[in-house]
Amino acid sequence: AFNAEATLAQTIQSVFAQTRGDWELIVVDDGSSDATTSIVARYAHLNRRVRLISQSNEGPSAARNNGVMRARGDIVAFLDADDTWQPEHLEKAVDLLEADDQLGVAFAPCTIVDDNGRDTGQRTRPFTNNVAITDVLAGNPTATCSSLVVRRSVFFDAGFMREDMVHAEDQEWLFRVVLSGWKIRSHAVHLVNYRCNPRGLSSDVARMFAGWKMFVELAKRNAPQITRTHLPSATASMHFYYVRRLLRDGNLSAETLQHFYRAWRACPLTATKLTARLLATVAIKAPSVVFGGNATSQMART
Repeated sequence: AFNAEATLAQTIQSVFAQTRGDWELIVVDDGSSDATTSIVARYAHLNRRVRLISQSNEGPSAARNNGVMRARGDIVAFLDADDTWQPEHLEKAVDLLEADDQLGVAFAPCTIVDDNGRDTGQRTRPFTNNVAITDVLAGNPTATCSSLVVRRSVFFDAGFMREDMVHAEDQEWLFRVVLSGWKIRSHAVHLVNYRCNPRGLSSDVARMFAGWKMFVELAKRNAPQITRTHLPSATASMHFYYVRRLLRDGNLSAETLQHFYRAWRACPLTATKLTARLLATVAIKAPSVVFGGNATSQMART
């Protein structure tokens, strides 16, 4: 958690509300200068299952890796300090893992909430079939680390998250997980509230794109044939993802148009399909605008 005093208590309360109660909560403070540590200390005083670990400001991957190494359980779930879980999140994810010993990562699809925690009406899609390596190359099927529930042994097979990446570090790690032979799959219930914070890391599209390009270079080393074959379509998909993010924030700018152009240049076939999908989404949403209608260990970090 980094300077998370505004949201951290709500995030912690969502862990306490879990229907599965055999958890420990590890909060890694990443060099906060606000009241983050005192909030965690208050919870730790009241409940021995809460542990506070402090580190200098080393970034999100370092905090997650630190938490994984300190965890006592065989399963680790991540939760960013501005997101929340619905009560059945851990129970349903662990059920998935227990039903398939080849499943390394279980996750929940997400409800997108705004900076105030209000439902935006947007949802990420489930992946109830196993995630393919091409799915990871073309996007992040899990949407956010807050949705991930992971066998701790996966980290020792696929490696830990790269600490030199701030954007697309989870996508790069998921790519290595699939390469190592572990399955990744979700259930169908939206049990994670993913906050789109205009000041958060996931709001900076330019840096997100730079992070994805770094991931691609690493993917070329780890799986050159797969990357070379599927990169044009994956590139188009990623540019369309950035178009949707920018449009969602009301940003119809030269940057948005540039990503749209790059998608078509990378792979016209994929761009054609995604343009049709984008236009269908706009058409579905238009009436409400026009007519004014009412519209088991885990750790927390930012």
